[in-house]
Amino acid sequence: MTKPMRIDFVSDVSCPWCVIGLGGLEAALARVGDLVDATITLQPFELNPHMPAEGQNIGEHVREKYGATPEQSARNRDTPSCQHGSGPSARRGFRTRSRSAEPPRRNTIPGRPAAAPAQATRL
Repeated sequence: MTKPMRIDFVSDVSCPWCVIGLGGLEAALARVGDLVDATITLQPFELNPHMPAEGQNIGEHVREKYGATPEQSARNRDTPSCQHGSGPSARRGFRTRSRSAEPPRRNTIPGRPAAAPAQATRL
């Protein structure tokens, strides 16, 4: 018997890990087939509410938010899960680019409607 399931998925539109998580959730729901009738409601969340509208250099952002030194950031980028063309994002079909070519991290508020309602997606 199919069971209804409501899932609130809370994420920021600029968060790559949120996209990866949503992909994993959709894959899991596909595997359970007719066991559940899931409705996913996308809920907004601002990951960086204090980000200036003009954006910020990624190195500065990571240092301010997490307290990471440039050396720590470089070591973290060298881990297998962060390697260009590999890791969780690549396994899900996302193309990545090297950090040296990355533009400043942007504030996501200007790209959103003023009062964006939650959006339900029925699978």
